[in-house]
Amino acid sequence: MADSLPHLPILNALLHHSQGNYRGFHTPGHHSGQGIHPDLADAWRITGLQLDLSEIPGLDNLAAPTAIIAQAQNLAAETFGAEKTWFLINGSTVGISAAIMATCGPGDRILVPRTIHQSVLSGMILAGARPALITPDYDPVWGLALPLNSEQIQAALKQYPDTKAVLVISPTYDGLCPDLVQIVEVVHQQNIPLIVDEAHGSHFQFHPQLPMSAIQAGADVVIHSTHKTLSAFTQAAMLHHQGRRVSPTRISQCLRVLQSSSPSYLLLASLDVAREQMATEGESLWASVLGLVDDLNQALDNLPSAIQLSAEFLPAGVTKDPTRVTLGTWPLKITGYRADDYLTQSHHLIGELPTLNYLTFLLGLGHTRADINALVQSWGQLIETMAENYGQKYLYTQEWQTLNQMGQISPSLGPITTPIVDPRTAFLGLQQQVPQAQAINQISAEWICPYPPGIPWLFPGELITEPIMAQLLAIQQAGGIIAGASDPTLQTLQIIDA
Repeated sequence: MADSLPHLPILNALLHHSQGNYRGFHTPGHHSGQGIHPDLADAWRITGLQLDLSEIPGLDNLAAPTAIIAQAQNLAAETFGAEKTWFLINGSTVGISAAIMATCGPGDRILVPRTIHQSVLSGMILAGARPALITPDYDPVWGLALPLNSEQIQAALKQYPDTKAVLVISPTYDGLCPDLVQIVEVVHQQNIPLIVDEAHGSHFQFHPQLPMSAIQAGADVVIHSTHKTLSAFTQAAMLHHQGRRVSPTRISQCLRVLQSSSPSYLLLASLDVAREQMATEGESLWASVLGLVDDLNQALDNLPSAIQLSAEFLPAGVTKDPTRVTLGTWPLKITGYRADDYLTQSHHLIGELPTLNYLTFLLGLGHTRADINALVQSWGQLIETMAENYGQKYLYTQEWQTLNQMGQISPSLGPITTPIVDPRTAFLGLQQQVPQAQAINQISAEWICPYPPGIPWLFPGELITEPIMAQLLAIQQAGGIIAGASDPTLQTLQIIDA
């Protein structure tokens, strides 16, 4: 069927992929429908597109909920332990922007890690907030950013006493979590609200072997991408609130400005059903997933050169989400992008996050023992291929060594700069497009970030430096996707027109 739709490129690609028998270790969390609640699956099979409705009588209104949507949001707040919950149909992005706008006005300072997602940058631009950037520690072996700790935040609050809000990420894209209880204590001592981007941790609440959720830790505002690790449809998310430091009325106002006025009831229903699934059987479902994770870890331990990101690599106070399995590609002297390409093309197995140094796989609802066995066998064959085919199709040792000699495979994002101009001013001001060489030492007017995970290496107001450009070009050369740039080739860049 897919081949007969030449003028429908998106539908054609979706059908082609669905017929490819791929095993996905990536979002969305329902994993091709295998983990979705049976009630929603049955409703979709029976009524299909008849469920795609708008705000007709009897279906309430997301912008001013008083009936079924209000009831569903109240049930979600009860399930997740919040005082109030909002359903989001523009993803976590809209929740993060609303949280920043509800706590910061033009010129107000917000304390954030340098490794923020681009949605945080969007929120700062919309609010007119000025970022105070905290440089995270980096793991020198894996080349990944660690979550912020309470000591770093406390020091930053002393340096920036005018801070109006603090935002942290937990978990990181790699599944790493800080000691949120300590962070909450430090931030609340100054009577400052704490926003937690918990986009990848909406499942934490539902099993004792998972990290503590930000709501349990006492954060004021928590944003969940419910579609990433639970069974809601892609783009469906939640914003949770507790305490008196942030006005729920203000959050509602900001969401009315930001969210679509034509919400998808399919997304809303999927949030409601995902909540019910967790409320009634969440612990048992995640117990099954964690059992598969244990089996996978044991099998990988028996593979030569299969190095996992585990507790031995992490500092005290940092915990890891066990459902994210990260395998190092640096022992094989290949990039994660190349490993991802090999697994996709040769084994129809797709991971969640490739980087220069590793490849992360996401395990969750709907995965089976057959999926685990396929991952172990595929990674074992990847190792054998690297060892046996020097100089052939899937050997990238020379490429990796070349990049390493250039200093482009680095244990960090490279030099981290403080914005010279606040992001809103840089984004809205006059701009000009110049060749890459002329952009060095100029102020960026755009954000540029490898995607996934969507963490900007440059954002509006920052100085463009040679080391940062070298790292971006290395990622591009290795097969990574660079998002946000007006010129995706990076041959030209947008800078502030002084």
